[in-house]
Amino acid sequence: MSRDVAISEFLTQEGFSGPASLQAARNMLEREGLTRSGKLRIAEAKLQAARALLNERLLKTCGNEECRELAGETGHEADLVLVDSAACVVCRGSNNRRAIVALARCLRRHGVQRVLIVGGKPEQHAEIEDLLRSEGRAVRCVDGSRGSHSRRDAEPNRAWAQVLLVWGATQLPHKVSELYTSAPPPPGQRVVKLARRGVEALCREAIRSFA
Repeated sequence: MSRDVAISEFLTQEGFSGPASLQAARNMLEREGLTRSGKLRIAEAKLQAARALLNERLLKTCGNEECRELAGETGHEADLVLVDSAACVVCRGSNNRRAIVALARCLRRHGVQRVLIVGGKPEQHAEIEDLLRSEGRAVRCVDGSRGSHSRRDAEPNRAWAQVLLVWGATQLPHKVSELYTSAPPPPGQRVVKLARRGVEALCREAIRSFA
């Protein structure tokens, strides 16, 4: 016997919480024949199709204005609906994630493909790398506080990068940062020296450098 779940519960779990977004989601399911007017429950076998439909046709964003703007830049033809921040396609409830996406879009507008980050922790690098790469940007990160890092290591990185972010507020030995800043940058390379901690601060400072 097929199991079923309450439609309202399913939609809430997908991030649709306000009356308007719940109704928009419900209308979409009815329009595509996955439920009908007045029906309260939906078969579990239909949930995967329902989830795919809602993700394709409805662009879920939180109440943050920047998230709405960034979501609108995707070119994805879908209706914007207001959802819980954890379900937002841009930030997923994270200021860091919103800032990284904003940086990725800024880099794209300015034709920047390759970014080098010197400084920061591995977990910060992983967060930034995952999102920038998902947005089509290439990124390299240098954790100067671990192991050895020589001029032989630094020179290929300097030659590769279009944008160099020197994250000086983190645990970055001067002898490592100097490998990237003591000589004039390669032609066309943008160098941004940052004196603030945190992933969000890094991204915002980088964005401001293009203003």
